[in-house]
Amino acid sequence: MGNINCRIQAAKKTHNCYITYAGSGDGAGSQIHSIFSILLFAKKFNLIYVHTPVQNIEHYRGDRDEWSRRWEDFFSLGIDEIPVKSIDSSQVKSVFVKYPLLLNKKSNTLFRVSNCHSYTDTCPSDFSLITEDLRKKYNLKNPSRATPKTNGLRLCVHIRRGDVNSANRNSFRYSSNISIKKSLVKILEFYNRHQITCKLCIYSEGEEKDFVEFKEFDPVYCLNENEFTTFDNLVNADILVTAKSSFSYVAGLLNKVIVFYEPFWHKPLPSWINITASEEQIAAILTKQMNKDNFRQDIFHSVL
Repeated sequence: MGNINCRIQAAKKTHNCYITYAGSGDGAGSQIHSIFSILLFAKKFNLIYVHTPVQNIEHYRGDRDEWSRRWEDFFSLGIDEIPVKSIDSSQVKSVFVKYPLLLNKKSNTLFRVSNCHSYTDTCPSDFSLITEDLRKKYNLKNPSRATPKTNGLRLCVHIRRGDVNSANRNSFRYSSNISIKKSLVKILEFYNRHQITCKLCIYSEGEEKDFVEFKEFDPVYCLNENEFTTFDNLVNADILVTAKSSFSYVAGLLNKVIVFYEPFWHKPLPSWINITASEEQIAAILTKQMNKDNFRQDIFHSVL
């Protein structure tokens, strides 16, 4: 379980003991990430997951309620789940819990939590218990997969901009173009040495002139694009580089190939590669992956 303060008993079965999302009003990535953490928590600790849809999503376009419904539908979050509206409030007590790991299971109780990151950030490897189910749900809507046409592997990097810059209240989420470029060079040089074509695709907000540091790589600029298309392209990247953002973190959870992780407060899956690792460390990890029996099937599908 890791080094965490945990009172809840995983093996204890409790009659009609439910857990659901309490809502937050954050962005789409943050809310989806929270629900994923609750789904995993419910599975790990033997609670009954009850689905409360995402709502009041920030950074919305048009009608906010409709925007929230679109994200809900995009992930098929409520499919095969018990809807919260079906819980009889006259028989089941609703309780908000701030610290899920200190939760004391009780019969006929619906626990409402904002997220279960205190557990998943300590035990991120446990996401393996639900990632296939999450991918199946996500693929139910059969997104268009309208990925940019490129020769070779698609190296997709998410660069958080828009409401994030080096001087505002979200500066703790900011990474400079220079620091990102230094990380990308380590990846690109590895594939160049192995004569593997790797095309850089930049997913962000702004104008091309805001990313002049990357001009030498002749990237595909995917700027200010439809958020749903952007997310799907990150999920289906051959190589994904995340930002300090739940948006690309969640995409990484659904991505089945190579994920480079930019360190922030949400911890990486064991298979993810720390983007701040040395060139030698990254080369060693990628070489090991190239030598896997299924490597050509997983990573060369857009090359061969």
